Amino acid sequence: MDRSPLWRARAQALTHLSRDRPEYAKIVEDLFALVDECIDAYERGARNSQYARVCGLTTLKAKNLGLGAYSLILDGLGQEAGALLRPFIEYTELLTYFKRYPDKVGEAENGSLPPAGARAKAIGGIYRELREHLNAHASHSSYSKYSLSHLFERGSSRFKKLQHADPTVLERNVRDFAIQLYLLVHEATLGLEPLSMTDLRSIGGKADTVHERLTAIFELGQARSDDPV
Repeated sequence: MDRSPLWRARAQALTHLSRDRPEYAKIVEDLFALVDECIDAYERGARNSQYARVCGLTTLKAKNLGLGAYSLILDGLGQEAGALLRPFIEYTELLTYFKRYPDKVGEAENGSLPPAGARAKAIGGIYRELREHLNAHASHSSYSKYSLSHLFERGSSRFKKLQHADPTVLERNVRDFAIQLYLLVHEATLGLEPLSMTDLRSIGGKADTVHERLTAIFELGQARSDDPV
């Protein structure tokens, strides 16, 4: 095992998840597996469909950004993960946009898509507040308390050069990320409908099952002690 202090937080996080919250890690892995199933389905149709090609690449790009964000969360860099979450949700919204306006995939390939805000307005996007928060505190240079508070040792003014795995923060960040990853799965699955894929029912059934597990594992819809009141 690599004992470099650079990866100490990741080792601590993986140990905590495997020992105390294995269901958290498993649901994230299963969500990524479902994203891959959607990508494979789009790829099967990509030779004959510009829509399938663009949606497949959109889903793959979102997956890569999501994997990068999850990696940063494991490294104790949840705030920095927000810098990747911002484009991640843009690609998720693009899947909704392309399903609603399939003729727009050509604009994606020639670089003439409307701005993200205009696309979000066209589909009635649900991410406005999250996007604004990420813009203010994660995606751009910022000196707000949200951007910098984790850079100090707790209760002091000393700089914290390396993060540590805080179980409470880790669990909250994994929960929030898993929800966003499910939303990608949901939109990627719905985006397959115009292609009349034979395996759409199978993927849709798996997406429904993983949603039920997600709801149960993270007690979604129930008040939690770490939720804002």
